[in-house]
Amino acid sequence: MMNLVKEKKGLSIAALVLGLVGLLAWILPIIGLPVGVVGLVLGIVGIKKGARKRAVAGIVLCIISLVLTIANASIGAYMGYKGQLFFQQENVFSLRDEDGNILLEGGVQEAGIVTFENGSSGTSYAVEIVFDETAASEFKTITEEHIGECIGMYVNDEMLMNPNIVTVIEDGRCNVTADSYKDAVELSDLLNSTKR
Repeated sequence: MMNLVKEKKGLSIAALVLGLVGLLAWILPIIGLPVGVVGLVLGIVGIKKGARKRAVAGIVLCIISLVLTIANASIGAYMGYKGQLFFQQENVFSLRDEDGNILLEGGVQEAGIVTFENGSSGTSYAVEIVFDETAASEFKTITEEHIGECIGMYVNDEMLMNPNIVTVIEDGRCNVTADSYKDAVELSDLLNSTKR
């Protein structure tokens, strides 16, 4: 009889402990999911064997942890599909001089794909960046002051290109060449995801 009581208590306590662990482990689905499932099973078995209070508390905690784990895994899968991290800060576009000093940050109003027909050599692709009014004014000043120099275009710390400025750009628009349509789409999506 004593062993049966201990077994009942053991199952309900294990379910309760796993429920608590699951609440901490939901952030890592690879751990949270099995912990939640095992705790849920132990809680159900504990109820069937008569240890109700702790088992019910364990079941409730395990269900909460499983819901959180599944939601976290779903968000992670979606963000991974979109090429972003859930906790990643917003992408930041910047223009930098040859010494790495930031000349302009943000200001991309939109980015769209532009195609060019090259006769017999086929189609080439670029992404047209349109700056907002403030950034367009700053961009004009930057191109005035840096003619003959290379200005790096970055998203976060990754250089997209490093063009040589040959003329003043007054209309707040510039093109970034892409090797393929797929690259143009990815670049356009990346630029459109940047902080305004």
